[in-house]
Amino acid sequence: MAHHRVLPFRATLSVKLALVLFGAVAGALLIVYLMMVPRLEDRLVNAKIRDVRSAAVPVRDQIRRQNGVVGVEDAVSASASNLNGRVVVLSRVDDSTLVPAADSNPLQGNSVTGDPVALQATDYGYVVAGRVKRDGREYAEAATPVSD
Repeated sequence: MAHHRVLPFRATLSVKLALVLFGAVAGALLIVYLMMVPRLEDRLVNAKIRDVRSAAVPVRDQIRRQNGVVGVEDAVSASASNLNGRVVVLSRVDDSTLVPAADSNPLQGNSVTGDPVALQATDYGYVVAGRVKRDGREYAEAATPVSD
């Protein structure tokens, strides 16, 4: 039986140069990625926060024009559909607890009971916007008191 001898791999100069070039390009791409992605994410989130902040007052005004619970629920549903987002009318129970009075997504109703943005809006009396984390996900959010 003949034995075949396996020759060890010898990297030629062109293979070595290709590996060095590949490493340099990969390193440069990694640096650009690590520098740019957080900035882009912040810009996108800040743009979304500006969008929801600017929508808060028209939504509030539409809700104020409604009469009765059915009218408010209709306004909440219409606003949520127009904004492609969730709209909730909250009532304050105590200093740290809010309860949904109308919700465009009632299946997640209890997730907003201690919402920090909504609590700040009721404390300050004007539109407050920011980033909140709920159920492991981050959201851009704006809140404003509905009653005068």
